[in-house]
Amino acid sequence: MIVFIPKRTYGYEQMTTFIAYIRTSTGTQKNGLQSQLGIIQQFVERDGGELIEVFEEQVSGKSRNRPEFQKAIKLVKKTGGRLLIAKLDRLSRRMSEIASLTESRVPFTICDNPTANELTIHILGAMAAHERQLISERT
Repeated sequence: MIVFIPKRTYGYEQMTTFIAYIRTSTGTQKNGLQSQLGIIQQFVERDGGELIEVFEEQVSGKSRNRPEFQKAIKLVKKTGGRLLIAKLDRLSRRMSEIASLTESRVPFTICDNPTANELTIHILGAMAAHERQLISERT
């Protein structure tokens, strides 16, 4: 027996152009970048579409200076694509930046939680911000 399982669309129809953003805090976390890229590639393979570019940064989660992230946003707007982020805390550990992205209406998907809505993203963002505070206290 052959069973057809439709691809998940997570609220968007036939979105085929994806732009990815991956980030680690330091250049010594190369495995973290590869792990994030793997999560993103699995998402694209499972749900279809074309990953046209990956923007990579090694910058602290505290930093607001993210030129590669800004380039990714510009390309999403130019192509009408969708931004892919492996995990929310890899985007940022600042609630203000997460809120800014949701308010910008730039379409994005968190690949390890693709059904997350705005409420879920804000809750997870608050947890990421709290974790940033704990990390700061530990180090």
